[in-house]
Amino acid sequence: WIKPICTSSHGIIYKTNWTFALRDHSSGTARVALEHTFSGDNLQAWTNSRHASTNQWIHIVITYDNSSVSNVPIIYIDGSAVTVHANHSNLNGTLTPTGTRTSDSGNNIIIGKDSQYYTEGLIDEIKIYNRILTAAEAKKNWKHGKAKHKNS
Repeated sequence: WIKPICTSSHGIIYKTNWTFALRDHSSGTARVALEHTFSGDNLQAWTNSRHASTNQWIHIVITYDNSSVSNVPIIYIDGSAVTVHANHSNLNGTLTPTGTRTSDSGNNIIIGKDSQYYTEGLIDEIKIYNRILTAAEAKKNWKHGKAKHKNS
């Protein structure tokens, strides 16, 4: 769960080779993004629409198997899968980066900041799994927390 108080770029979770963030802000809304570094090129999967609004709770689940560059992340917003697109300067619209996964196993996970930007707002109920969540699990997590995270 995240409730941004402004629409500038927000780093939500960061670990050397990947970032979960809010990007491409405009008119009080922002896109949800997963950015992952590979040896050849970087994956930058962004939601097609701006889902994150200022002062509104949003539940975000990102599932991604980074063992192969051909795998595409799935982003769930408030329990439903949304369409993602690539924000690549080199690959012109593909979600398939080049190269191989690089290890960052010795690095810490940072919550509330990426390499540049702090989160301005609230973050609640961070969960990190070592497996891919199903659509039913993403929806169940959203339903479980929505009463606690009401928007006025």
